[in-house]
Amino acid sequence: MTKQEQNKINWLASAMSLPIVYRDEVCYYAKQLNLMGAIAGNDHLLLEEDFKTKYTTQYTDLEIELLTGLFQQFDNNQQDFVAIPRISNDERVRIQMEFMATHQDLSDFNVLVDYITSQDDNTAFILLHLFCNESHLEYLLDDWQVHMNRAMLIKINDFLKLWEIDLSTVEVWDIDFSRRAIVDLPNQTPIAQTSGKKPFWKIW
Repeated sequence: MTKQEQNKINWLASAMSLPIVYRDEVCYYAKQLNLMGAIAGNDHLLLEEDFKTKYTTQYTDLEIELLTGLFQQFDNNQQDFVAIPRISNDERVRIQMEFMATHQDLSDFNVLVDYITSQDDNTAFILLHLFCNESHLEYLLDDWQVHMNRAMLIKINDFLKLWEIDLSTVEVWDIDFSRRAIVDLPNQTPIAQTSGKKPFWKIW
């Protein structure tokens, strides 16, 4: 195993203890390195057979292609951004429950509930634009965006702490409707020193 591969393993092992990283994406990445079984996290040993039986059937070819690209972006020093997995379905369900518990009037607005519970970003985006002009829905949509953005900021914060980056030197440029964020990083970050560029991180 090369030093670069060992560094990847160390990062993945740390990341697996965080709820912000998809475990199945970690499995997929490990398989690309032919290192399945070499990573243990949360008392869970990742085995190649586990991947074959549990994970490959859960993704379409397009999704697998996107996941591969996500980690290639992370590893390639020629890139000037790092992709981080977006909020998982489990996290989204938890956020929904928190939000709906504080907004009892949601039961009156079925369309808004459909938007909030949508797992498809495109569907959510369309619903938002179709109904954001309805005055009785607009304030709830705004609240939901704030609630989701706060979850994204927590996710960014946790990831930057993992890299021991001074949060006071980081600027979040934008979080869009699809829960993607552009984060400006300081020059002294390890990846900036490696690539010779000032990077920004794209949070998916």
